[in-house]
Amino acid sequence: MAVVRDYWRSLGLTAGAMDTMMERWTRDTRALYAREFAKFIAWRSGDATKVVTPIEVVNYLDSFKGYATRTLKVKAAAVLAIPKATDRWSDPSDLVSRFLQGASKAQPSHDHRADPIPSLQPLFAWLSGSRDTASRKVSRLRAVILCRFVTLARSKDLEGWLAGSVDIQADKIVVRTERTKGQAMSRSYIIPRYPDDVNRCPYVAFMDYWSLMRSLGASPYVWRAITPPYGRVKADTIGRITREAMEAAGISSDKLRPHCLRSVAASQALALGASADEVQTAGGWRSAQTMYDFYVRRPEAGANVARVLFRLFDEADG
Repeated sequence: MAVVRDYWRSLGLTAGAMDTMMERWTRDTRALYAREFAKFIAWRSGDATKVVTPIEVVNYLDSFKGYATRTLKVKAAAVLAIPKATDRWSDPSDLVSRFLQGASKAQPSHDHRADPIPSLQPLFAWLSGSRDTASRKVSRLRAVILCRFVTLARSKDLEGWLAGSVDIQADKIVVRTERTKGQAMSRSYIIPRYPDDVNRCPYVAFMDYWSLMRSLGASPYVWRAITPPYGRVKADTIGRITREAMEAAGISSDKLRPHCLRSVAASQALALGASADEVQTAGGWRSAQTMYDFYVRRPEAGANVARVLFRLFDEADG
């Protein structure tokens, strides 16, 4: 948030006023706005003291020509949120909105639901031969990728998994996440056994990682650094770990980004028979419309999400 604070400081805001302004947004929103605003400031040669103008914002957005309109809108919202929080912002001609309207017409949104579901066979093949119970790095790679796959969790979801909530049962592991601002209660995630192959079993992968990390001392959080002082890892690092696992399996991040694993898993679960309600609940989507509009590619119907996804492992052996 340093760049945001530098900008506000140049406008005359006190430290206390800036803290109060930050309370308008949730932690995740603050992180997004700060990240995107920092990119904007870097684009304007690092000057965080000059007042932001509509012309600048439009020219900045134009530098992302070819990007999806939704991405441009996110960038615009993030950049505009900072100056709009003060009285110094003025766009009487509504230039930014007009630009976004033009961008939408120039490049209609791509309907990703018509795309084929990417194959994860290289990943399953890598999981079959990569188990190393003595390696913290490999164990964490395997645990993160398998837990993300069967729980449909996002990086920021995994970031909040609480070590004290881990409930190890005979056929599954239940983990709760910390409650964040705006949530009525914390969520729980189920990591089930895949009895047919110990090398691709999320339960076993988690236990391999859990045993190694617990031996290094206690921590409030499940996902930790593998080097001293073994502190908590944040969402960005979990995304990088996911990317490393996919690249180790030979899957280019250009073709399948870490967050796309959530979309692929949800689409595969529906295609293989899981019900829309089960997938929506597992993915934590507030509405089925959101799930279908932004994540799912080929909706169908019926059964338990994680166990349905295990069929992909079976197909990899066939």
